[in-house]
Amino acid sequence: MSIVTVGLDLSLASTGLAVAVDGRLEAVGNITSKGKKGDKHAEYMPRIIDMAERINDWLAHMAAGCGHYDMGVIEAPSFNSRFGNPHERAGLWWKVYEHLWTAEVPIETISPATRAKFIAGSGRANKEEVLLAAQERWGELVINHDIADGVGLAMWGQERLA
Repeated sequence: MSIVTVGLDLSLASTGLAVAVDGRLEAVGNITSKGKKGDKHAEYMPRIIDMAERINDWLAHMAAGCGHYDMGVIEAPSFNSRFGNPHERAGLWWKVYEHLWTAEVPIETISPATRAKFIAGSGRANKEEVLLAAQERWGELVINHDIADGVGLAMWGQERLA
């Protein structure tokens, strides 16, 4: 039976997603949304709901194609983050986490530093170093930073379950 993992780098601006099967990258996705500077909680709620629905639809579509997920790997929240609307991003994080949990997918959360170390060899690697390392390791489907993170998370799950 195949080992199937999904990696999720959740963001309200650009979520990177990847599915790996038996040590190979199978599919990637990038789901984006735009807000406005100065948006308040009321403006974020429809955006959070829309992003969660689109991500969860992608997850369900991919699961239908491969039959199951053995593990979902999500980048853990960055609790020290002061930028990028961490409170609102947490709403998205929990909606997607709930989707996987309800589907009885085992979930692992990986810190940003662990993700960077797995992909680029250093927990202090910057976005560009992570992107280049992911492209070198997993090829042309890795077209941006968000997908690089999603791919790295999915492949981390593959190694964990191998």
